[in-house]
Amino acid sequence: MNGIVQMGDSFLLARFREFYHEVIRLKQQIATTGWMNSPATTPAATQPAMAFPEGSVESVEEESSGEVNEVEAITEDESQNMANLVWQRLLYLLEQQEISANRFGGEYVRELYKDAQFVMAALADEIFLQLDWEGREAWYTNLLETKLFQSHAAGDIFFQKVDKLLKHRDPVQADLAKVYLMALAFGFQGRFRGEEKGMERLDFYRRELFNFIFHRSPDILSESKHFCPEAYLHNIGEGVGLKLEHPQKWFLYLALLLAVLLLVSQNIWHVMTNELETIIQLILDEA
Repeated sequence: MNGIVQMGDSFLLARFREFYHEVIRLKQQIATTGWMNSPATTPAATQPAMAFPEGSVESVEEESSGEVNEVEAITEDESQNMANLVWQRLLYLLEQQEISANRFGGEYVRELYKDAQFVMAALADEIFLQLDWEGREAWYTNLLETKLFQSHAAGDIFFQKVDKLLKHRDPVQADLAKVYLMALAFGFQGRFRGEEKGMERLDFYRRELFNFIFHRSPDILSESKHFCPEAYLHNIGEGVGLKLEHPQKWFLYLALLLAVLLLVSQNIWHVMTNELETIIQLILDEA
């Protein structure tokens, strides 16, 4: 547990991380032990056993008579055992967390934990109902939500609770809001799964919860948003270098300018040397 609880986590967040870590571990174990359904029908006897304590799952051998109804019954029993093993592990963890909340947190923390426990149960139920594995059908008849809360409508109740939380926006419930946000971030969709505009509604709830928790819009974290947009108004961007239009015209202007300079320089030279020429002429005349 210490390895998955992060520094600064509250009691609720630490319990949520612990629970979700166990969900991921069980999913990985299901995937690596052959409990995932495959496109081809595989006899139950060929499926490897999951690495749970000895005796928890007994190997099933197909009867030599090959009676189809008996094989199907065995397959159903093993699927039920698979679901029960995962279900019992998660139920045990949730019950232990509740005991810890009652023992160390007092009545208020216990009530908050029950709300968080509902979120965890709903998330786990949805994950293992959506997962294509041998125990999925058995899970339908044995929800964590039903066991702990005697209800069968987490897809609706989840968002009713979020609506109530967002309506009051009590700062004391910020950690509970984080639990809801994390559940949505980890894929919980509830009643919006498969709806035409379901993703828009889920995005709305994520944004509102983020705003409630952190007191800012999540847009500020987007690459398209800038904290100080004024600083980006006069940035040098990539562009095409400016070129002189009609270079022939500029060559003509340059030639005219040189001609004018030549005339001016000649006039200046004439003025400067005129007096000198007069003196030279007088000297020549006297000679």
